Order: sequence, then C-alpha cells, then structure tokens
Amino acid sequence: MNIQGKTKEALINEMRELVQENNSLKGFKEKEAAALIIANKELHFQNEEKEKRAAELVIANKELQFQNDEKVKRVDELAIITAEANRTTHLLQVHQIELEMQNEELKSALALAKYAAELDLVNKEISIRLEEKIRQNREQISLNTMLAFQRDRLAEIASLVPGVVYQYRLHPDGTSCFPYASEALKQIYRVSPEEVIEDATKVFANIHPDDFDGVITSIQNSAKELCPWQQEYRVKFEDGSIRTLFGNAIPRLEENGSVLWHGFITDISERKKAEEKLYNSERFFNTIFNSQNSEIAILDETGMVIQVNQKWREFANAKASIPEMICEGANYLLVCDATTGAEAVYAKAMAEGIRSVIDRSKTTFTSEYPCNTPTEELWFSSKVTHMDGYGFTRILVVIDNITERILNDRIIKENYQRYNSMVSNISDVIGIMGADGLMKYKSANIEKFFGWLAEDRIGSSGFSTIHPDDIDYVQKVFYSLLEEENSVKTMEFRYECKDGTYKPIELTAANLMNDPVINGVLLNYRDISERKKNEEKIKLQYDELQENYLEKDKFFSIISHDLRGPLGGFMGLTEMMAAGNQFFSDTEKIEMMLSLSNSARNTFNLLENLLAWSKMKLGLTEFKAEKLDLNALLLDCKNIVAESARKKMIAINLAICNEAEVTGDKNMLPSVLRNLVSNAIKFTPHGGSISITADRTENSMMVVSVKDTGIGMSEKMLNDLFHIDASTKRPGTEGEQSSGLGLLLCKEFVEKQGGKIWVESEQNKGSVFSFSLPCNCQNAKEIASTTELRAKPEGPKNKLKILIAEDDEPSAKYTTALVKNICKEVINVKTGSEAVEACRNHPDIDLVLMDIAMPIMDGFEACRQIREFNQKVCIFAQTTFVLKEQREKAIEVGCMDYISKPINKNEIVALIEKYIGDR
Repeated sequence: MNIQGKTKEALINEMRELVQENNSLKGFKEKEAAALIIANKELHFQNEEKEKRAAELVIANKELQFQNDEKVKRVDELAIITAEANRTTHLLQVHQIELEMQNEELKSALALAKYAAELDLVNKEISIRLEEKIRQNREQISLNTMLAFQRDRLAEIASLVPGVVYQYRLHPDGTSCFPYASEALKQIYRVSPEEVIEDATKVFANIHPDDFDGVITSIQNSAKELCPWQQEYRVKFEDGSIRTLFGNAIPRLEENGSVLWHGFITDISERKKAEEKLYNSERFFNTIFNSQNSEIAILDETGMVIQVNQKWREFANAKASIPEMICEGANYLLVCDATTGAEAVYAKAMAEGIRSVIDRSKTTFTSEYPCNTPTEELWFSSKVTHMDGYGFTRILVVIDNITERILNDRIIKENYQRYNSMVSNISDVIGIMGADGLMKYKSANIEKFFGWLAEDRIGSSGFSTIHPDDIDYVQKVFYSLLEEENSVKTMEFRYECKDGTYKPIELTAANLMNDPVINGVLLNYRDISERKKNEEKIKLQYDELQENYLEKDKFFSIISHDLRGPLGGFMGLTEMMAAGNQFFSDTEKIEMMLSLSNSARNTFNLLENLLAWSKMKLGLTEFKAEKLDLNALLLDCKNIVAESARKKMIAINLAICNEAEVTGDKNMLPSVLRNLVSNAIKFTPHGGSISITADRTENSMMVVSVKDTGIGMSEKMLNDLFHIDASTKRPGTEGEQSSGLGLLLCKEFVEKQGGKIWVESEQNKGSVFSFSLPCNCQNAKEIASTTELRAKPEGPKNKLKILIAEDDEPSAKYTTALVKNICKEVINVKTGSEAVEACRNHPDIDLVLMDIAMPIMDGFEACRQIREFNQKVCIFAQTTFVLKEQREKAIEVGCMDYISKPINKNEIVALIEKYIGDR
C-alpha cells in the first residue's frame, strides 16, 4: 500500500476501517463459535439417534454388534472433528491471506507513523493498536498453522475409516458441491474428491434410478427442516455392479442461505448380504422346522418353551397328551412336575431327563411311553438334546408318534418266532449279513449242520468261518453283489465247523439292502458234502468211462486184427484141405496141420483173454479173498506150461516159502501166474531158463517174481506196458503170437487182490516181472528147489471109464481123442438127459466130462439128477465159464471141479490125478 501523498485524515480513515474490519472479524468468529456449539449439540442429538439405531442393528445382527458399535463411534467422532477442521481450515486460509496483506499495510503505516513526528496522541494510540493488531495476526497465523496440522492428521485418520467423510453444500439456487471429501469417495463412488469440489452431479449420477428420487427428497427435507439426514440407498455403475450405501449428516444454515452438511457415507453391501442371508437362513430354518413330522420344542436353561413347530401346535390343539399341550411361554418342567394321573410317571421322568441334560450330566435323554385312549393304543418316544455352540443354553425336545413302529415290532417279533421255527426245520441254514460284513441273523439249525450256536455267530464277521484259501474269492463276489441292487449270486467254498473241520457248501446270496425287513444280504447255506462226494464219484466214473472207451477201441482192434486175421487164414487152409489132397504132399499136410493147431491154440488163448477182460470190465469178475497155498498154485502153473517149456528146452526153477499162504482169489491168481510164466516162455530163446521166486516182505506182503533170460525190452516198451492205448505186442522168439492183453489182465487182477505189479528189463538181457499180494505166512522157512523140467507120466492108462456129455460134435471128437490114451472106455452123449440115463445104466463110470450148455436138459440139471443116485462118480464141468455164478453153481449142483474149453491135456491129467489118482 502506498501511503505517500495521503493526508493524515485519509490515514485515520483507513485505520478506522481496519479497526472495524477487525471488529467484524471478531464478531464473525464469535458467530462461528456459536454455530459450532449448535452443531455440536445437533451432532450429539444425532449420535444418540445413531446409538439407538446401532442398538437395533445389533439385535438383528448379533455377529456384527461389536464391530458396528465401534465403527459408528469412530465415524461419528471423526465426522464432527473432520468437518469442523475442514471448515476452520478453509476460513483460516482466507483470513491468513487477508492478515498477511494487512500485515504488509500495517508495516507501511508503522513506518509512516515513525516518520510523522507531528502526529498527535491519536497517532500514538493508532500505533499502539497497530502493534496489537500485528501481534494478533501473528497469533492467528500460528493458530492457522496448528489447524492445518490438525487437518492433515484428520485427513490421515479419515483415510483409515471404512467410509467417506464429507461436507456437502446446497446453494439457494439449487446447485451443490462437496467442499471436502475423503479419499474413500473414490472407492465407493468411483470419482475422486477433486472432481466433486465444485460439482456434485458426478456423485448423484451413480445413484440407482430406483433410489434417486428418495435420496433427493430426503436431502430436501433435511435442508428444509434442518434435521439430520439419514438414508440407505444403492449406487449403480456402468459395469452393472450395485452397492448399498448408508449416509448420515448434520445440516447447518449459512449466512448466505446455503445449507452445509457434515457427515459420512459407509458401504453396507456386505452387511446387507449378511442380513439377507440371515433372513433366508431363518426362513429356511422355519420352513424345515415347521415341516417336520415330529413334534419339536426349543427350551431355554430354565425349561421355558421358546419355540415349537407346527406339528407340536397341532398336537397341543388336539390335546393328545399333557406334554403336547405345552406351547410358547409355558415352563415345560413346571407342567411336567404338576402332571397327575396316568401320565405322571412319564412326565416326572421327562422332567428329570430334561434337568439332567440342562446340567450336562447327560448329553441326551431318550424315553418311550404309552398314551392309551379309550379307542386306541398310542405310543410316543421323546429325545432331549443339549444344543451347543450358540453362546447360550438351548434344549431341543423331539417327540415322535411310534405307535405304528411298536405295533409292527410286535408283528415282526411274532413273525420272527414263527418264521425262525420254520427256518430251523429246513435243510439249509439261513443268515443275514450287513454291508459291513457282520452277521445280523443266523437260523438255529446252524448248530445241527455246523456245530455253531446261532447267537455265537450274530455280530461276528461272516468271513471268519471261510477257508483261508477261499476268502479272497468270496469277498470279491460279495462286494460285487453290493454294487448291484437286488442281485443274486451263488458261490461254493469251504465252511469251518465248530470242531475245526471244513465242509463244502453252496452259498446263495441276495442283495436285499433296500428291503425294509431284511435290510442286508440274505444268505442261504447249503451243505453239499454228499453232492461233492457224488461229483467226485461221477468224475472217477467219467475217467473210468474214458479209459473204457480207450480199452473198447483196443478191444475192437484186437477183434478186427488179432482175432479176425488168424481165423481168416485158418478158414482158408481148412477149405483148401477139404477140397482135396492133390495140392499138398503128406509132409505139407502134416506141417499145415501143425500150423492150424498152433493158430487155433493162439486164437483160443486170445479169445479166452478177451472174455476174461470183458467180464472184468462189465463187473462180472468179483474178487473173493481166500487163503491160498502159493506152493500148490505155482506147481500147478508149472505143470500146465511144462509142455511149452519142454519144446523150447527151457528150465523152470522155483524158490518159494514152505507152507506159504497168500490172500487172493483162487481164479484170478492162477490166471496171473499162467500169463506171466507163459510170456516168459514165449520171449525166452531155446535153451534159456526161468526163475520163479516168492519172498515175504516186512509189511506182510508176498512178492512173487518171474525172471527170464529172454530178449528183454527197450525203455520205450517198458513205459508203454500196462497201457491199453499203446501197442506193445510183438512175436515170441519162435514166432509165437502176442496181443499184449494178458499183461493188462494181470495188472487188473493183481490190483483187485490188493497188490501191485511192476517190471524190470534190459534189452537182450531178460526181464523180471514182479507182483505183491497180502501174505499170511508166519515163521515159514525158505527152501530152494531147482529142477530140470522133465516129461511127467501121462497118468493112469486103460483104467478109467469116461462119459463125455457134449452136443458139439467137433468138441466131442477132440475131447474123445484127448482122453483116449488114458482110459479103457469112452461113452459119448449129446444131451443132459442122455447123460443121466447113461450114468444109471453104467454105475461103474469113473469120470463125467459134463458140458453145461446142452439142449433139452443143461449140464446143471443133469449133474443134480445124477447126484441123486450116484455120489461117488467124479464130475468135471467143462465150459468157458463167462460168469462166476456159473462156476459156483456147478460146484453147488455136485461138480467136483471145472475145466475150460478147449480142454488142455496137461490140465485134465492134473485134475484126474488130483481127484481119482491111481484108481
């Protein structure tokens, strides 16, 4: 300010203006202070209202109570302090500028006063005032600096508040602005505080269209009434997102007619979501609570009923029983204590149970009780539970009508007893297993079949009685059964009995998990021990049948080749001989006759073996154990084969036990001996030897061995012996025929008598055939007998009178020629009746050779009739004896022995010596 050139009066006027201006500034400050006091009172009133609102919110949202209380308190305090600080700061900034200008002017005026010595007392007084003014301005500047610092601190605090601290001014012309807004405005409204200092439209532009009119109306009402503004509204942004805000502010009327609000805005979107979630949760709870078919009540720690569901109210209205008449507001414990009559016992027990749950001596209390009416029987069950985790004590009481269950349980129990009685009498064991593998039921007949008591198995693992080797298989089938509803599977395994043994069983399992009665896997145990035995028997029979098929093929092969071939040659030669003698010389005829004789004998031996083999396979050869003299059997065998051995100059040596006895069949054992010795002769060269030994072993068995010095066998032939499907036939050392069937018969006959047969052989060095039989020889001394085979005497000559009863003419002629040189007379007949008549007419007959199969009267009947009048005559039955019964019947009707056809000369001589001797 330029003070030069001004008059004293002008300076005084300027000083007066400054004083007036200072006075005006002081008055303005006083008005501002009064306005602040009013604003503080209004804020205090608003704070009281906010606290009431906060209390209401705390009741609705207990989980947000503490946080909201603290937040409201901090926001209110910060809003008042920040608003006042911002307003004061703004005024101080203006005044600071004015005071700085005044200070410059005062400095100029002070300099001017110093130079004006002529100024009077007024000038001195003005100087004093000017100095005072300067001092005050300096204090004001210090105060402004302090307020600016406080403003910065408040701004820093406001940045930490989860909301917007703001000032909003509404001008009389309707325009508005935000003199101040904290940085949180950018987060909530997505506009910066700088953008709304002069223009508030950017804030209002984001208000949700549905809430815009309500916000404007509430602001206008607050401005009109100068009452606190509170509003909950939504803002919507360009990306479509919506947030819920809550704003409150205190209005103040300014001198120019504008209204200035100091307040804050907070984002309550999360709280609104929580409130909505709480509301939905309560609605869902009430829906579920009231839709329950059980009667449910919630009590506090005193027994007071806080809430009941719809089902409880229905029963209370129907007054079904005393407890159900209790509803909200009643004390359950007091009602139960006061109950009398038939329900008193249950009511008092119920009260005691509730108290035990309240004092935590029990976690739950359950009971069942009857409530009969004149028309029906009713049953109820109650369950009392302590509800933890809510910050307060609540007791849940649930009551169900279990009448149907009780009555059904009675029926089920009666049916169980009836069905259990029925199940216990069937041949199978019934069980029920749960999905966990534990047995829920076993029928009582399990003791009868497996030794277990039914109660011992209930609750135990159904897999514990399965054989260890079968358990993996059974578990796999069981768990696959559970995967498919109503499926049925059958399995076989070994089941452990109580005595530790195992039985094979067939288990049928049905998945009845969804069946309301079974509710598990229904098991049917069937003992298949007998079936398994039969299956094993069938398997053995099948194997035997397969073997029989092989043997049948061998049989047909022998018939077609070994039997048919020789018979064809035999028929050809006989036809040529019958045609005349012009083709052959006498020498050739003799050779042909010898060939025919050998062929016939070999064919007969083969046929005899075939018949024996077929009888054995048909089961017609029965084993009859008898004590046999092995010495006698071997001597008889030696005599029978003596002629064949003599022709090849083969020595037969015997080394056997004295008085040796074996247990065997008197028909099978001789057949075995004859076959083995005959084979040894057949495959031993001319001039060889055969040794027959019999030794007793330590295990009471007699081992008979036939050793030859023959051609032996290769290793392959040794392996093929005794196998029907392998061909081992080969000619003897002098062309003797062989079918290999004899060794098969030996093996079968030896095994039937309880022994076994084996062979040792080396090619070109001979063979040893051995077999064992049960031995009855005790303390027998072994003796060695080595004799050269010599011709036996032909027996009695020209002494016997023999009757031959044979209807087949060739056989009759053959037999007559055979015995002609040992008898004085032969009588031939063709029927049984003629044989009886001949014996009547010739009582001096010594021997009758009786054929069994004759016309008119067979040999059995003829022998029986002969014995009626002649007990002394010796009768030998001659037949093929296909059936064992025929041999036994022959002895039964009176025959002394029997001889196979065709008759062997040595055999007939041996029999005559045995029964007739030197008669």
